[in-house]
Amino acid sequence: MPYMTIWWDGSSTSLRHVCAFLALAAGVLAAGCAGSVPPVRPALSADKRLEFAWDFAAAITNDDKDRARAMERVARVWLERGRPDVAAALARQIPHWRGAAVLADAASLHLERGEVPEGRALFEEASTRAIEVTDWPRDRLQMHLARTAALMTNVAGLVEVHHRYLLEADERGRSRAALALALGRAGRTAEAERVLADLGPKAAYEDRYWQVRGHLWLAGLADAPAGCPKRWLDLAWAAAGDVPGWKAYEARLDVLDAAAAEWADAERMSRMTALTEEVRRLPLPLHLRAPLLARVAQSWGRLGRIEWVKELLADVEAPVENELQNIERPGIWAEFAAAAALAGDAATADALFGRAVAAALPLVNLRPRALAAVDIAVAAARSGHQSNALMDGLSRLRATFHGG
Repeated sequence: MPYMTIWWDGSSTSLRHVCAFLALAAGVLAAGCAGSVPPVRPALSADKRLEFAWDFAAAITNDDKDRARAMERVARVWLERGRPDVAAALARQIPHWRGAAVLADAASLHLERGEVPEGRALFEEASTRAIEVTDWPRDRLQMHLARTAALMTNVAGLVEVHHRYLLEADERGRSRAALALALGRAGRTAEAERVLADLGPKAAYEDRYWQVRGHLWLAGLADAPAGCPKRWLDLAWAAAGDVPGWKAYEARLDVLDAAAAEWADAERMSRMTALTEEVRRLPLPLHLRAPLLARVAQSWGRLGRIEWVKELLADVEAPVENELQNIERPGIWAEFAAAAALAGDAATADALFGRAVAAALPLVNLRPRALAAVDIAVAAARSGHQSNALMDGLSRLRATFHGG
């Protein structure tokens, strides 16, 4: 079918996802329905911290977008833990496009593990929800579905999708990464590398960011040829250096966190040290500097280096306490607390989570207080930190929404 014949209103900007979705869906949708919807509360009860986080997100009643975004964060922790079943159960309660995006990514996780029937069923469910999505989120959701299709080795569909997004700077890089993943999954690794290398003459930030992610996706392939994962990590590291501005450091931290199995400890430490010193010298405003240093601290925490966590905290502790906006302070303390927990220092983590709760409790308006509470609960869950003091703090926060 010619490309333009399937537009519903003839517009070149509306419903672009329809033809791309058809390209993805052809040959990969499984027959039948996705099955019954499991209840949300039993799924959440497996982790009290995430149950708190979900309740905090649900308390946001005056901003549907922030509510959905906060709920999505909770669901994605379950994806990080390798629990697509729980993530999918939560996704069905998340409004708008974000719930469908989580379903698509849960499908991807099943497929990565070789659980094809489960992956296809969730892909079908996400695709059905995608039909109802309007405006710009259609394209964003299309890219989540594209990665799922890539894991089903739908190379032809991804070629079609990428060609149709070549003039769309916001999503072009992501479609390129998905096509590379499909090629890699099909064993066509040289072609996958060429796709990622060809950014074209007018590469935007998104092109360069997704060049990094594409190499990381390839490096995560379970059946990659010997030597390829390290090569792809090296290419990801090089590509991260071309990401504009301070975002280059976030991209390189993603590479470092992914490289534990392929880079020697000495190499990772050397790169982390150099990166850390560069970040500390960046002339960034505090609202950017503090979260970036917290992100660096978490990478050090994963390496077990609490001394670096404390040193980076000392760099911004006084400015965060005295200069940062009240609504931003709880999240920064929570991220540094997570870094300490990852490094194995439970006492420092407890103290910092306590500061985060203390900073969140006085926030008058419901929405920023709820978002701060989500920050705290999610950071605790992702870092593995749990204590009586933390749970008491989360209980006090919940009482501000539900009266006890």
